[in-house]
Amino acid sequence: MKRRCLLSVLLLSLVFLWGCGLELNSRMELNKDFSGHRIMTCTVSSADLSRYFSGSKKDLDKVIRDACPKALVYKQTSDNDNTIYTFRLDYSSKKDYKKKVESLLNFAPEIKYSYSDSPFAKGIRYSENFSTKDLMSWLYTALYEKGYVDQKSVDDLWNLKNTEFTFAGKKYDTDDKINIDEMDYVPISSIDIKTKETAGMKLTRTISIRLPKETLEKHASAVNSYFSGSSYKKTWKNEKDGKTLVISFTKDNFSDLCAVTRKVLHTSDTGGTYRVETKSGSPFEFQLDFEETLDFKNFADESGKVPVTYTYTANDSFSDSGEQTVIDEKVSKKKVNFSSSFAQPVRKYEVAEVYKNKNDIRRNFTFLFSSVCNKRELTKLKESFMGSTITNVSLDKEDDHRLSFQQRGSVKQCDADLRKIWKGTSSSYESKNSIFRGQTSDYTSKFRLHLNNKKTKGTFTFASISKDSSADVTVTADSYQEIKMAQNVADKPVSALLNGDETISSIHKNQITGDSFILHYKGSTSAHYILNILKFLLPLVLLLSAGIFLYIKQNSVVYWLKRLKDKIQELLKR
Repeated sequence: MKRRCLLSVLLLSLVFLWGCGLELNSRMELNKDFSGHRIMTCTVSSADLSRYFSGSKKDLDKVIRDACPKALVYKQTSDNDNTIYTFRLDYSSKKDYKKKVESLLNFAPEIKYSYSDSPFAKGIRYSENFSTKDLMSWLYTALYEKGYVDQKSVDDLWNLKNTEFTFAGKKYDTDDKINIDEMDYVPISSIDIKTKETAGMKLTRTISIRLPKETLEKHASAVNSYFSGSSYKKTWKNEKDGKTLVISFTKDNFSDLCAVTRKVLHTSDTGGTYRVETKSGSPFEFQLDFEETLDFKNFADESGKVPVTYTYTANDSFSDSGEQTVIDEKVSKKKVNFSSSFAQPVRKYEVAEVYKNKNDIRRNFTFLFSSVCNKRELTKLKESFMGSTITNVSLDKEDDHRLSFQQRGSVKQCDADLRKIWKGTSSSYESKNSIFRGQTSDYTSKFRLHLNNKKTKGTFTFASISKDSSADVTVTADSYQEIKMAQNVADKPVSALLNGDETISSIHKNQITGDSFILHYKGSTSAHYILNILKFLLPLVLLLSAGIFLYIKQNSVVYWLKRLKDKIQELLKR
């Protein structure tokens, strides 16, 4: 009898202990895109208020009102003798949910989520490293700081009664810390992704999914239905232990290629971008930086991963990047970054230059090439030709692409701009004054055009409209031939650089093989200088001669007058 009484007392004590603390319930609703809400309700009775709280209900209301985090929206309702506080957390994505949860916790949250509805993985995996009690710790802290609860009551304050988790309308049983694992898997041997640059600089990608025999025996129809897109081709290849599904497609650029890959992998978390820049000092060479995120959750096994190889092969006709292996491991979701480069060969070019003096030189550049670039890369190429002296940049297409621009300014200004465009290109000017030769000018331009074609053909025409009385013009290159031209007659490229009242003093034209050549111009004003000296000295010489003549004449007259005087005096004495 005593034992029964003792047992009854123990049971009543357990019931009392089980029911201790403020009643806390949690309900989380999650959609496939990770939007949803989490609602936490805290029920406080009059007995709870007197047992765990040293203040009044008004004090509790004020603490909640003042301390409630921005991530939560709360409301207060009453039910008989109970006051119910409802806290709601809304979120639009996993990132949004994690950010808001982190503001409620005293530690970093870990949230793992995976959902798939493919023939290879079907179901949901979801887990958190925190409970609803942890999400309400802010309230205990606020009550403790105000002195309404003591440190001993931290473990007794909450009675977590129920935690509900609903995904896409379906309810799942879970513990205090949500942990759901209801994923069914069908084995995949491996996934191989190969990307290659074509001769026309397009991008071809093949995604090979190797499937074991047991998977095909049970799920062949589902697999065929799963990969039924119209943006790619699908073929099957027999293997010893099963088959390989080969999916292939070709696109003009990397972004479009990644968009099709997203359809193949059936996930919105897959995508890619690339950045293109022209190389410094060589505008017809391009640097490409790629970034792609690949999500394989629809193909993963129990570990959440699948064996993947990922390679990128550049076109060796225009690039020396070769093949790059970017992924070779088991992955679930992977962000990859890699780079490649290629060169645009130029078939033909034409450079015309008009020289007036050190403060006025004018140039016209034209380049013809069969493009291996896409629109974005051509735009970057055009943008490379810029500077204070550069105008009229144009890029158009007939049979070939044609890039042209003009340059006008002083030797120093043009040199500064062209150095930025082509490494190794330079211009210099030097002048000297001589008593006998007057002013001499020494002008040199070195052109290093980096056209990625050793056999490129070019034409360089140089015309002088300077006031130099004499000039010596030389053009040197590894392979060149001078073309005879009628002097003082401008061809079309030079005419475009002349003003209406200007005349040509000399013109020179050269046919060049290769993309490098040097111009050397040496001018002198000696003839003008001598003429000016003569114009100044001749009057002086004439004046001096006249003076000497008059002086001589004057002395002669005085001598004869003196003799005449002497003769007259001699006659008078007789």
